[in-house]
Amino acid sequence: QPPKANISTAKLQAILAFFHTTLTAHPLKELEKLLPPASGISGMQAKDALQALVDDSLLRVEKIGSGNWYWAFVGDERKRLVGMMKSLGDEREGLKRIVEGLKEVVLWEGER
Repeated sequence: QPPKANISTAKLQAILAFFHTTLTAHPLKELEKLLPPASGISGMQAKDALQALVDDSLLRVEKIGSGNWYWAFVGDERKRLVGMMKSLGDEREGLKRIVEGLKEVVLWEGER
């Protein structure tokens, strides 16, 4: 396979904004026509851009019939970010407990 096209973050954000404003699912063929004027990518880059967003969990895709349909709703992004914040908070608390445990070990070793 040839290397994937490198698509700028700004263009990927423009694609996400397109989905957030249209509030509907679109088939790939339709997106190859709609995304170039909305985001500044070429129709040939549409599939790679969509896949990059799917890989980053920013865009959802489902095979319906013989084609893939893509969508991204603002609520999905919010849910993803809230989940990420909770996960990071849990990780932070776990790391704090580890640090406290290590401090106790250092103090204990110093007293020996």
